[in-house]
Amino acid sequence: MQFCSRLVAQAYSYIGYKVVENPDFCKPVELENSNFFEEVPSMLRRATQEEINFVSTKNLVYENQISTYKWLNNTRDYARLKFGYEKINSQNDVMNFLIEHPEADDIVSRYIEKSGYLENYTLEKNNNPWLFNTNLFIERFKYIDAILYAINKEFENIQSYTNRIIHNYLTATQNFEIFKFNYFKLDKDLHKNRLEFVISKYTTLIKAMKYVLKKSTKNKYLSSNVSNNMNILNEEKKKLEELCRTSK
Repeated sequence: MQFCSRLVAQAYSYIGYKVVENPDFCKPVELENSNFFEEVPSMLRRATQEEINFVSTKNLVYENQISTYKWLNNTRDYARLKFGYEKINSQNDVMNFLIEHPEADDIVSRYIEKSGYLENYTLEKNNNPWLFNTNLFIERFKYIDAILYAINKEFENIQSYTNRIIHNYLTATQNFEIFKFNYFKLDKDLHKNRLEFVISKYTTLIKAMKYVLKKSTKNKYLSSNVSNNMNILNEEKKKLEELCRTSK
């Protein structure tokens, strides 16, 4: 298995610098004690209030990891003790376990429901309420140029992960239709909820676009560009709405 310290040592070795005795089997303490490195002074500074507020919010990725490990570890222990099943090393292995032991579906589903895993997606709304409220969005960015930049940036962010959510939603829907496991229904409903969150974001961005359009009527070029982008957002939103409506 690869570790961070080994990767660092191997990276230096690759470009001709041997920072530890054995780059393939080094420990973090060996890097720390290596004579190759020099301490860089004055690397700390006082955090801004914005940074303090940011780190004070719950980390969606970290919270998701905690709840995932919680139900996955419970499932792994249950599978081993009840069925002698030793093949659960990741979330993807749970499907094979349930296919082999469908009677475990209710127990595994309860582990998931109690872990908080199904509610983690809502943390985003708590951390970034302005993505779900047009007035907060406009108030946050204030100026037309800043609002437009934020809209475009958020649209890029949405596109970067929406296809993955769609894929997971359709896969879970198909698996539920085939196996009828509650495990897949929970997974399907989770991804549908996440898609509805994306739809809410699109609604915010579209309304913010309308605000910009209203404020920029004298600038024909800007108005035309905003109108075109708003049409794109509307189309993307309609696609997701149709998907959620037709995939029951």
